[in-house]
Amino acid sequence: MSRFTASQARQNFARVLDQAAGGQSVTIERGKLRFRLVLDEKRRAPRIARPVIEILDPAVANGDWTWRHGRAGLSFKQRSKA
Repeated sequence: MSRFTASQARQNFARVLDQAAGGQSVTIERGKLRFRLVLDEKRRAPRIARPVIEILDPAVANGDWTWRHGRAGLSFKQRSKA
């Protein structure tokens, strides 16, 4: 268990959170009050979003095509060969 005064906790906020995230109980004292910081394990970690666009066509992956943005939205445009 770690103990911090309120001013120490403010100066070392990331360290306080890291210790609580590691499962260690953290006590913060402010005057006559004591606060205990513990990890709430009932909450799940946020899910990682999947990519919206996947490159499937080899011509797109090679750079032969590109995107064009117009009034109708996005569309494919053949890249000029220089």
